[in-house]
Amino acid sequence: MGPDPVQLKRDTEQIIIFLQWLGWTVSLEKSNIQPQQVFEYLGMVWDTRDRTVRLVEKKQKLLLREVKRWAGWARSGRQVTARELASFVGGLSATRAQHTCASLYLATAYRLLAHTTQTVGWNATLHLTPDLLPYLAWWRETLTTNKPERFSPFVPLLTLVTDAGGSGWGATLTRERKRTQPQQQQQQQQVKLQTRMAFGWWQRWELTKMKGTVMKEVSSNERELMAVEKTVSNGLDMGWIRKGMDVLVRTDNTTTFFNINRKASCLNLRPTMRRLLRMTEQEDVRLRAEHVPGVENVVADSLSRLSPSGDYGLKPGVLDGVLRQLGVAIEVDWFANKRNKQHQRYCSLSKDPHALAQDALAQNWSRMLGLLHPPLPLLPRCLAKVREEKATAVVILPTWRGMLWSSTLQAMTVKKMVIGWSEEVLVMGPRMRKNGSKLPPGKIQAVLVQG
Repeated sequence: MGPDPVQLKRDTEQIIIFLQWLGWTVSLEKSNIQPQQVFEYLGMVWDTRDRTVRLVEKKQKLLLREVKRWAGWARSGRQVTARELASFVGGLSATRAQHTCASLYLATAYRLLAHTTQTVGWNATLHLTPDLLPYLAWWRETLTTNKPERFSPFVPLLTLVTDAGGSGWGATLTRERKRTQPQQQQQQQQVKLQTRMAFGWWQRWELTKMKGTVMKEVSSNERELMAVEKTVSNGLDMGWIRKGMDVLVRTDNTTTFFNINRKASCLNLRPTMRRLLRMTEQEDVRLRAEHVPGVENVVADSLSRLSPSGDYGLKPGVLDGVLRQLGVAIEVDWFANKRNKQHQRYCSLSKDPHALAQDALAQNWSRMLGLLHPPLPLLPRCLAKVREEKATAVVILPTWRGMLWSSTLQAMTVKKMVIGWSEEVLVMGPRMRKNGSKLPPGKIQAVLVQG
């Protein structure tokens, strides 16, 4: 607030004189008029040097003692008044500046309190239940550690664009990397964007959950939130999201947008929301969400609707030019069907009397130079098989960077070329059109690999 402590102290005295001239009464014994960078306010310690806030030790011990006491009452089913519960919940809620996700762990108590006061009134009594114990355990752990919370300005270094479909999820992770040019070029900063793709398909257990005694499908809102959770987890595993980083999430789902920003959710989404926030808290990662119109969310939408079966292939005539450029000729198409085969000798995923075999991964690839255009989930296994059998093959795949197969592919690459955009060089199969699946977004490349 001031260039130095001396000037700030002088300005503070002038402000006090001006307020008194207006007729205000300034309580100096309750005021803190000495310039400080670490001070107590509302039971919390605010540090404006590293911009963190945490509970005062005295208040921390008081709340921790209260949480332990209420946990014992919840185990024994003790009867308490509505006013006692409101006082306890209010004390925990007052720590939101430090515990930003407090709502997720107070929701059960709020619901119990609201039901009692609306049906009976504030003078009513209620029985505590063991349902409160998991949330009180979280408060006990959190208050014990008393980890400071950052309140510095949110400066995102990574942007996630996510989307969820009925069969899978997809996302792009875009990171900014600033490069400084030499002095003779006036040291202008350039921003180079690095984008990574992430995608996956839902497991059956992820799409259903028990509600009472009936198994029901999860809602589209829950799928969208799970897509954010999986993207953040993927980014942490791959090292794109690092400790202390601010991450911007762009989603076309308004419920996900609101829930991430307010760090709260309805009952159905609460478990997913807790997992997401627990994961980011452990790595000191801050999330903030933005809404993106669905018509602009093209790439993530395509990734969430990728065909897991590989029911697509190269358009007729495209492969001939590719092979001429690479200077090779294929002898077998390892992943094909009678509609999209690129050679008379081919392996099919289904039973086909004209196919060479049914399971391409069970064949010996070292005997023939083959074409590999497998379903994306099988790509890492295919590259591993080429390396193990010291085979030679032409691989058709997207030009995505930072994927699981990238380092393996680079080590085996002999020659490569970009064929073109996926919608220009690929053709969808009938199953894809029927299911509303999408082609892999971006450009497609052909790579000659050697184990």
